[in-house]
Amino acid sequence: MKISDMSVDEWLLTYGPKARRNLQLYIDYMEEHHSDITPVISFDQLTYPLGGGKGRTSMGIVAGKNYVAIHSPDSAYLNVMREKLSRPGKAKGCVHFEFKNEDELAVAFEGIEELLRRAGLK
Repeated sequence: MKISDMSVDEWLLTYGPKARRNLQLYIDYMEEHHSDITPVISFDQLTYPLGGGKGRTSMGIVAGKNYVAIHSPDSAYLNVMREKLSRPGKAKGCVHFEFKNEDELAVAFEGIEELLRRAGLK
């Protein structure tokens, strides 16, 4: 089965237990606070479509070896998020949140809210 054809639960099973547990924090957050945004699996990541029409965008969430990455085309705000983190990663188009740094989870959730606001969804 192609990853893009998977459900969120099937996609989660492609990760090890540690990554699944950490990804689930983000999934639970989105379900609790933004249940109106239906995630899809796109480009091997959990993707939340943000808006429609010409200005549509998305936010993606994926796990690496020791981190969860939030992907967004809003590079200006990703840079703001990076400044708040001890080790934000250097990949283009995303910011990394280490599994072991629970203090940064609040920064991630604050960042999600701001990305949604900037996309016109809040």
